[in-house]
Amino acid sequence: NNLGSQIKIDTIYNINKDIKKANLRFSTSITSNEKINKIGSTKIIQIPNISSAYSTHIINEEERKYPIVYNSYENVDHYITEYDIYIGKSEKFTEIPKNQFLKFKKHQYKIDYKLVNNNHLKVVIDAVTDKENILPTEYPEFKSYVSAVLEAKEAFIGFGISSFKTSPWDIFFEGF
Repeated sequence: NNLGSQIKIDTIYNINKDIKKANLRFSTSITSNEKINKIGSTKIIQIPNISSAYSTHIINEEERKYPIVYNSYENVDHYITEYDIYIGKSEKFTEIPKNQFLKFKKHQYKIDYKLVNNNHLKVVIDAVTDKENILPTEYPEFKSYVSAVLEAKEAFIGFGISSFKTSPWDIFFEGF
């Protein structure tokens, strides 16, 4: 997955792996030099997409004549990604997306936003994929589900005017 040309990994730490369970857990701090956009006096950002659970390439056809062999698209069945987003101490988050829970068969996507304090927002994404094939008859519903997940991933977060720190992301990532 591409973090974007303006995202830089500063450090990776707390690396833990469990080979028996095929689990990898680590923390990382990143710096974002992405241009901060504004709508009126509200600055807006999006969280970087660091996990590859769901993307447009799996739903780019209008209809399917053959099943989607899902395990050829996906080799991880559980992603947990936590973001701690910090803005300047004199700023506050003013626009926070709604929490969402989406489901298709055994697939699940949950995104929760928790305002820790005025300048600290915690975002937790929990995505469960399923290796079962998607039948052509199921494709329209699956396509709607993935479209809703992609829309949820692209939500904007708004915050008040003041100086913005250039390192707003402190990310914890856990993939199963």
